Amino acid sequence: MKKIIILLFIATISCNKNQTANNGNVIIDSICLADNKVPLNWDIQEVPQSLSGYTPEMVTGNWKGDGKTDTLYVCYYSRVLNRAIASPLFLYGDKISYDELVERTMKLDPVIYIINKNNVTDTVTTIDAGGQLFGLYFMDNKGDLDGDGGDELLYLVNYADWSSTNTYYIFSYKENKWNNLFDFPVWEWQFENGDENVIKKMPDHKIEITFRNEEAMEETKIVDLSKIRNSSIIN
Repeated sequence: MKKIIILLFIATISCNKNQTANNGNVIIDSICLADNKVPLNWDIQEVPQSLSGYTPEMVTGNWKGDGKTDTLYVCYYSRVLNRAIASPLFLYGDKISYDELVERTMKLDPVIYIINKNNVTDTVTTIDAGGQLFGLYFMDNKGDLDGDGGDELLYLVNYADWSSTNTYYIFSYKENKWNNLFDFPVWEWQFENGDENVIKKMPDHKIEITFRNEEAMEETKIVDLSKIRNSSIIN
């Protein structure tokens, strides 16, 4: 599964060189479009920032519920090199074994930032998984799911591992920051034809989800996101 699903973004990113965002101990700076060739030999210092022919994955939405449309884009960032890079999955995925691909990825100690193009301080940091991270399979906007007036961001992480188990995240912008509104366990094979069979928008701010239960079986249930929205469990 890990080998055949193609990562849809991260390879090239364009932004204003003067924009910076402080995310903990990391400064994201000068994440710009470049046409770098993939080095033939593995040299961690030569891992390019981008890859010619690809564009960054982006998603637009009224995230803050203020009627304004903002664009979110993905930055794949190496904490070893302290700069944005192209994912090793793009660079070496068809050239080396999967085990070596995971090893190279972990040496780069990557993390993903989902950045607001119009305001770089509005940043979602995904789980870094100790560097075992190829990127994202996708991110999506299905509109206002919890009834607060703002759209929700949905995404699935592409871990550099050997498992098909994963977690589907629904993030919501509240109180001037991104919050993990709801997440649920899934298998990656559930998304081979999109997420139509995984999550469905229902009336009255509810969603129907098909998830992996504690017995490792598929189960379907209705979740009322408006109740979660008003709960103290949002973190």
